[in-house]
Amino acid sequence: MEPVRRFVDSDNSCLFSSIGYLVDSKNFSESTKYQYRQLLVNYLEDDNIEEEMLDLPKEDYIENIQNPATWGGAIELKLFSDMLQTEIASIDVQSNRVDIFGQDKNYPQRMYVLYNGVHYDPLVMAHTEDSKDDITNFASDDNETLISLQSYVKNFKDFIEIEKIGKSLSSLHLNFLDVNKHSINIKFSNRSNIKDKDLYKVEKMKHPILNGKKDKSKIIYNSYITLENIPLEAYDYIVNEKSAIHWVMDQQSLSFNDETNIIDDPNDYSINTVKNFNYQIELIQKVITVSLETQKLIKSLPALKIAHK
Repeated sequence: MEPVRRFVDSDNSCLFSSIGYLVDSKNFSESTKYQYRQLLVNYLEDDNIEEEMLDLPKEDYIENIQNPATWGGAIELKLFSDMLQTEIASIDVQSNRVDIFGQDKNYPQRMYVLYNGVHYDPLVMAHTEDSKDDITNFASDDNETLISLQSYVKNFKDFIEIEKIGKSLSSLHLNFLDVNKHSINIKFSNRSNIKDKDLYKVEKMKHPILNGKKDKSKIIYNSYITLENIPLEAYDYIVNEKSAIHWVMDQQSLSFNDETNIIDDPNDYSINTVKNFNYQIELIQKVITVSLETQKLIKSLPALKIAHK
């Protein structure tokens, strides 16, 4: 048997649906959430419940809880625990904390729900996610099941974190032209009496050679400009077997196609389209930022856990 999360509708009645599923999964239906709201109302009307527990006068609470738009929470879990004479353990996705309602009553059985901060789902043990053999109630002293379900729920926090990081990566890459430029040193030489149009004209970017090796901390932009203090770790972000920086260096180069006689001149775009002589240098700076931030986000991903069966 393995831990399984059964999903109920993400509406204001998810707690009532979850409890209804755990009590009677075989007869679970769309009406279950309404039935369990009413069961709670009946329990309150028949039992001598202290109003301090409800945070409202009993009549007001009953009217409130009958409204399908009203959420259930800790008070309702406590009430259901007493009504069913069963412990109800709520496992929080974000903190992995377990709150066990009814633990002080020595109830012999326990059921489990998952809570992600806004939504409840039932937790069960089953042979597979697709099987119909759910075990929904456990001995209250069954610590093995508690540990297993708590460990299982922790994975959902990882999923939330992975989704968040994925969205950040997507936004970073889709909007790479809007990121901040990474600070580098732009060294000029022999620039006197040269117009910006010619000063920033690019033909073929390359690295200088130092001790027989390419010095990747620098890029010779043209005969007038050298880019310095480029962080070497920026080259570790690889796209199709080449660093993103090297892709820019290759693509933003003057080239001539012998077969078509077409000249591909990136300076046309910088001068005539975006009207920014410095476009290619700023592009390098932004790609450095994207490369560094991408690696930082990837390194922050939770460790992948692979279950072996």
